[in-house]
Amino acid sequence: MPTLRAREKIEEEIFEYDQPRECPICGLRINPQTIKTGRVNFEHNNSKELLTIVHQCPSPECQKYFTSIHLTYFEANKAIHRSCKLIFLYPSPCTTQILKNIEAVSPFAAKTYNQAMEAKVRGLDELVGIGIRKAIDYLLYDFGTMYHKMESKFNNDPKITLSQRINKFIESQMLKDLATACVWLGNDFTHPIRRHESKEISDLENFAESLFYHVNMVYVASTAKFQLEPPDGA
Repeated sequence: MPTLRAREKIEEEIFEYDQPRECPICGLRINPQTIKTGRVNFEHNNSKELLTIVHQCPSPECQKYFTSIHLTYFEANKAIHRSCKLIFLYPSPCTTQILKNIEAVSPFAAKTYNQAMEAKVRGLDELVGIGIRKAIDYLLYDFGTMYHKMESKFNNDPKITLSQRINKFIESQMLKDLATACVWLGNDFTHPIRRHESKEISDLENFAESLFYHVNMVYVASTAKFQLEPPDGA
């Protein structure tokens, strides 16, 4: 993601930050409009903060909003000057295209995952894991139906658990491992009792993104195969 150092004055302090120069949604090179800024303090002496900036793509064909989050810290000998490091961009450029493909496989998975990431941006930490877990459930259900010819009777049986679907209908061991890890960690962040206390929400996010990449790869490969098939009569 190309960036350009920019400055923003907020409450008499100057923040120098990396401004995204490419829209993560439409992919165009832009000079984004700053819509809103916010500060979140997480050290008692105010030495470190998170700077959140809501941008809008100026392209007439896009006009979508996206958010950048920056870690801020004081510059030495500059009492009112903070330097910032870009640590998160939502939606991320890679996730945007992948989610478009995921939406073709499972619209509810893409929608739910987007809502989970929006909860993360808004600081609604308790909802992130629940949302990711639900998105994974939708994705694996629809992915199995589309690519592994899951029997509708089995698929719709409420007595069949997601783990049973994974073990019976997903062929790739790597995908099985990813899916199982996502489900187990997702359960930890959904239910009161956690079984994997050493794992954080970031681990669930990493596993979920890897799962999305894998499903995206299968989707793109199947599309390529369709494109390469000779037309009727050829």
